Amino acid sequence: MAKMGFAPMLSVAVLLGTLAAFPAAVHSIGVCYGVVANNLPGPSEVVQLYRSKGIDSMRIYFADAAALNALSGSNIGLIMDVGNGNLSSLASSPSAAAGWVRDNIQAYPGVSFRYIAVGNEVQGSDTANILPAMRNVNSALVAAGLGNIKVSTSVRFDAFADTFPPSSGRFRDDYMTPIARFLATTGAPLLANVYPYFAYKDDQETRAEKPSCSTTPLSSRARRWWTTGTG
Repeated sequence: MAKMGFAPMLSVAVLLGTLAAFPAAVHSIGVCYGVVANNLPGPSEVVQLYRSKGIDSMRIYFADAAALNALSGSNIGLIMDVGNGNLSSLASSPSAAAGWVRDNIQAYPGVSFRYIAVGNEVQGSDTANILPAMRNVNSALVAAGLGNIKVSTSVRFDAFADTFPPSSGRFRDDYMTPIARFLATTGAPLLANVYPYFAYKDDQETRAEKPSCSTTPLSSRARRWWTTGTG
């Protein structure tokens, strides 16, 4: 695939930190709520833990009814993923997108939705469904009077072929360029999954910086966010 420049269309500013020591200027910390594990606490306990630790933002990887019910009234800002398995139907059918918004967002008026991630690290032929699905979900949100909820997608950090200097930034694959243009028109951020610990683990000699946990930062116009966790 040809490398396509994106700096003129979308300014990407990746914001990283650690739970142990994060910059004083960061006013919001978000933690990913992964559920692939054993003996996990229930959603209500998780929400209470967030609130007790001052964590005011969360990401969930699918429309989890139990988590959404627990979040109602908590004022915890939420990124919610659209499962990759839903991309095809949402891309091909505006009515399916409207139904998804009705069942998973409008049905939970007490939840502080901030971003919808349409796909997570999508690869292969399914990448063709990302932008049509984003458009349909965005249109459904606007039609429902929920245009304040921004629609994006979450990419692997290696989606960027060049990252320094920022003015020379390029996407690795062609399909990202129209997605960047769409995000620029809606004012939504691009979501990137970043795992600095693994980079450090594989190359400790040349990476003097302190390793940090897995992160999912928001970029572009998003407010400052810091997250950790896996799906």
